[in-house]
Amino acid sequence: MPKLAHLRSQLQQLRRRRAGVRMTIAWAAVVVAVVVSLAAAFALDFSLEMDRFGRFISLVLMTVVVAWIFRRFTQPELGRSESEIDVALIVERNHAIDSDLVAALQFQKPEATRWGSPQLETAVIDYVEDYSSHLNVFDGFDTRRFKRSAIAAGTSLGVFLLAIAVFPSYAGAFFNRFFLGGAHYPTATIIERIELNGRATYAADGALVETVNHAYGQPLRFTVVGSGELPEAGTVRLESVHSGGETRIDLKRLAAAKQHKVGEGQAVYEAELPRLVDSVAYQVYLGDAWTDPLEIHVIPLPVVDVELSPRPPAYAASSASVDPAADSGALQIAVLEGSRVELRVSCRNKELKQATVTIGEREFPLVRREEGKRSVWTFETMRAARGTQKSSENPLALVTEPVRFSVQVVDADGLSLEKPREGYIRIKADRPPLVREARIASRLVLPIAEPQIEYAASDDYGLSRLDLKLQIVKADGETREETVPIVDIPGDGPPQRSLSGQWPLNLEPFGLEKGDELKLTLEAFDYRGELPPKSNVSEPLVLQVTDRQGILAGVGELDERSARELDSIIDLETGDRK
Repeated sequence: MPKLAHLRSQLQQLRRRRAGVRMTIAWAAVVVAVVVSLAAAFALDFSLEMDRFGRFISLVLMTVVVAWIFRRFTQPELGRSESEIDVALIVERNHAIDSDLVAALQFQKPEATRWGSPQLETAVIDYVEDYSSHLNVFDGFDTRRFKRSAIAAGTSLGVFLLAIAVFPSYAGAFFNRFFLGGAHYPTATIIERIELNGRATYAADGALVETVNHAYGQPLRFTVVGSGELPEAGTVRLESVHSGGETRIDLKRLAAAKQHKVGEGQAVYEAELPRLVDSVAYQVYLGDAWTDPLEIHVIPLPVVDVELSPRPPAYAASSASVDPAADSGALQIAVLEGSRVELRVSCRNKELKQATVTIGEREFPLVRREEGKRSVWTFETMRAARGTQKSSENPLALVTEPVRFSVQVVDADGLSLEKPREGYIRIKADRPPLVREARIASRLVLPIAEPQIEYAASDDYGLSRLDLKLQIVKADGETREETVPIVDIPGDGPPQRSLSGQWPLNLEPFGLEKGDELKLTLEAFDYRGELPPKSNVSEPLVLQVTDRQGILAGVGELDERSARELDSIIDLETGDRK
């Protein structure tokens, strides 16, 4: 065995024990600091029910305290180390020994041969070897500080772990809140679930929706499910996000809650706010239980514009007057029968996902179109073979009767109009044509005569044709009717709103005889494009069929009547002078 081996072994053991004591004392300070800080944080949080910001501040303070303890007491010990020579010096001091231990250890180093007398080195080593055989290097090793630190750390840690074991629910809530969670300490009343308008936003197991979107102006209904000690009522506190104003509404316990999924020992409470017009943070208080603030974000309803653009029929396009209400965005307009009405729906404040028009019992979906920087919704159109557009399921493509309609939309947030936009399209009648004149020079005609008929007719938008309707009444009472076209205007030509002139009526083809009666009626037809025309007739002209003698007799009667009328006029004028 090498010399001084026993001494070196004892010194190494002492060295390890001293390092263990230092580490125990160093880390015991940290353990005690952590436990005491956690206990202080729990006491503050439990008594004050601190919010997240307060808990964050306590976490920061705890971290600062533990860091200071570590830096002050632990870090210096972690940085210390003792060599064999250091331990030997401590043993010499504790046993009041001269420097022989250190000298013997140093003389065993390889470089000692260069220091001096080999005989002296050997003598010192032999002396120490003999002396160390009965030397106890552990005499004077103080463990009192080690025991105090170990007892303090073990006691505090044991009490802390025992508290966790005895009160696991409180411990779980504390650690959840310590790391800025939303758990609450156990209460006699438990808020199991919260629903807003049927949507679950909070659950006792930790599931929650921190921000809920709600439509502007819509009612807000709170449904709260509780268990444990159940009070008769609760409270919902609402605080405006913008103004800070506060409102409280009462939660009332429902007598029967069959419509809600609740277990045994649970009860349902409800409260309702008629209209919500501002974003709020809400808290529910039930018994001794309460929730952290959760936010309800109010989103606006869609602001919808509905435009009606009437397109009159082609035959009336150049002269039809446009309803001035149509330019102002009004939803009640009057259009000419047969017009096309373009309906366009747009939203000012958000994008739309869907737009529909309801007419009668039918609902018609609209199709999105991009027009510049905005989107509009119109009736779907499809291309015809020649490039023209015709409507597909467009009830306003040809308006021939009054139409009452309503518009509803669904926006990107899934919201609809609080009340559908309603409108009414009235029909502005296209008046039938007017026959302004239908005359003939004489009411007595020969069977083969060709009398000249003077006519004049007009229409607001154009005439399509003029017909002369003849009713022939024979002397024996037999009657027959004939129709003779006078003017026929092609539909592809320019509209003619007024027609006048003379038209010779050849009577020879009708086989008339003396004593027959002929009734003439002028009928004017207007032009309405694809719609059937409407007509109007003149007062009937009654002609008597006679011979030459009848004509002369009629002329004589006319002269006599004219003479009598002239005498009457002269008498009146003479009487006035007298």
